[in-house]
Amino acid sequence: MNSVRSSEPDPSRASRIWRRTRVGGSLALAVGLLLWGASGPVGPYLVLGCGVAMALGCVVETRAMQLLPGPAGGRGHGVLLGVLAVLTVAVALVWQVRPDGVAGRGTFWELLGGLILLVLAVGVLGLILGWVSRAHSLRVLASLLWIAIPLPALYLVVVETGVAGLGALILLSKVGDIAGYYSGNLLGARFPHHPFPRLSPGKTSVGCLGSFIVGTAAGPLVAGWLPGRPADWIPALVAAALINLASQAGDLLESAGKRRAGVKDSGTLFGPSGGVLDVVDSLLLSVPMALITWPLLFEGLAGHPPA
Repeated sequence: MNSVRSSEPDPSRASRIWRRTRVGGSLALAVGLLLWGASGPVGPYLVLGCGVAMALGCVVETRAMQLLPGPAGGRGHGVLLGVLAVLTVAVALVWQVRPDGVAGRGTFWELLGGLILLVLAVGVLGLILGWVSRAHSLRVLASLLWIAIPLPALYLVVVETGVAGLGALILLSKVGDIAGYYSGNLLGARFPHHPFPRLSPGKTSVGCLGSFIVGTAAGPLVAGWLPGRPADWIPALVAAALINLASQAGDLLESAGKRRAGVKDSGTLFGPSGGVLDVVDSLLLSVPMALITWPLLFEGLAGHPPA
């Protein structure tokens, strides 16, 4: 009798999983509405607006995670600096990339390089003006690059690859995250190995493996959404694997930041799922990964297409 009870899921854990499932379902519905709106005449600008809004939400949460610390003995203006970086990226994207044609702009890599230089310039300006701590200049610049570019750059993804490409990127970024969460919760107690005890003590090897297997397997299933031909399942498989690795790295990076700051979640906006950063952390590295690698994997994208 006791052995049967011990094999049952813990009520608090089951309740937590159910609450996160409900929040996840609501977020999935919101993403579906975004993709539906993105197919309209102003769709790319809608995607840009949503990306900017999410990035600004991340900027607000940098206070709890101490990513943009103020000068010693002062409050600083880290949030203001983050807002300026996000808006600079948004203006640069609209200036260089237009939904009705991308003539006159460079490759994905040139655009990404230009955005990186702009954000670094904003960060250096903030350091010179004393808005943020000069003693933590590397943390400030890295945080700005991490937060300010990827979410607004979803605009570039939808312009170049269409709504289908945007949907594929979001799906591949999140399906592994979801698979890792459920496999870790369901099987983590039986296989309690923790590969990153200092960065993310709660993450298990079985969760990481489940995320990678499901995330990679999803690639050929969404090959028709990706920029290549539907029959090109090998590039789709490689793209999915790279996106999954980047997504898991983004999750680990955010976990490390929370652990250093001594906070459980970046915020409370999404209840049991945490804050904006907790929800979008997988996108913060997967979007740059797509911008860098998709021109190599698929024909017809801005960049150097495969031979």
